[in-house]
Amino acid sequence: MNSLSFEKLSPYLSDPLVLIGFFLLLFFGLARALIKSKLLTPVSGIKSYRLLQTLFAYGFALGVLVIALGFGLKYRDLSQAEQRNAIELLKGEFNANASAVEAMRLNTVTLLTVLQKTAQSVRQPGITTLETLFPTQNVQGGSPPPPSKLAAAALNALHAKGIDRNARAMAQGDQAARAIVGVIERTRPTIVSLADAKHERYVIRDTIWEANAPILRKVNLDGVSALQDTYTQLRDVRSDYDVVCASVLAYLDSLLALFDPKIGVNPNTLAAALAQERQSVTLVTAYGATLTDAIANVQRLQTKLAGVGRPVAR
Repeated sequence: MNSLSFEKLSPYLSDPLVLIGFFLLLFFGLARALIKSKLLTPVSGIKSYRLLQTLFAYGFALGVLVIALGFGLKYRDLSQAEQRNAIELLKGEFNANASAVEAMRLNTVTLLTVLQKTAQSVRQPGITTLETLFPTQNVQGGSPPPPSKLAAAALNALHAKGIDRNARAMAQGDQAARAIVGVIERTRPTIVSLADAKHERYVIRDTIWEANAPILRKVNLDGVSALQDTYTQLRDVRSDYDVVCASVLAYLDSLLALFDPKIGVNPNTLAAALAQERQSVTLVTAYGATLTDAIANVQRLQTKLAGVGRPVAR
């Protein structure tokens, strides 16, 4: 405990004002003690003695005042150094989080591209079976019928038009389905990698913010209150990223099940594929807007943090 206390006091003891104060305190303290001990004989009477005693008393008080001033100035310097260090650490953490968000943005662009190309591939013009099974209204927005109803209507249309009895049309559809499955099987590992399910690459860290929030709140820094909201937003963005990646993977898997000869096209597999397709389009689109807002907030705060020079304690 004593060594810990000395470590806290040691920066103050090296301050010139504190040293001067200690010298004055020691000098006048010793002088005053000598006078009180009556070892010194007054030279010019009682008045001179009292005057000298008063001088030493004020000198002793001056020493105490100088020491207090030295401690105060040193505390201010140490406090500002602590604030500057906290801000620099925060900049590093915040910039790392910004890089993680930017990586997720680029990945989301890739996810959207895969989603759009896959949705187009199952609606290839001229492939009658696919055009019938995947109605465009499923991804056009608005208020389309439930996927189960769309699936039932598609299968009914396939039968009503005699497509399911047209060997050439069915063979053409099977060939297109095999090509789609091949693309999905080659693409899926990339999506799995981008998903980062173990949270090893796209990590939102708040350790420095949480540890230094009390210090940062003492800083005259515009935007400190917004930092807390932005950190919360970034954590939400990372959580939503997991949901978006999982949805796109589920869409690809639903198509693999639909085109699996062992399972085949039926009301359940078709409805599942249509439902997952619609959900993925909705999620990725909404997530893109959320990312745009989050990145704008991050860039705004990065600009404020970059402009912080020497913080002033409140």
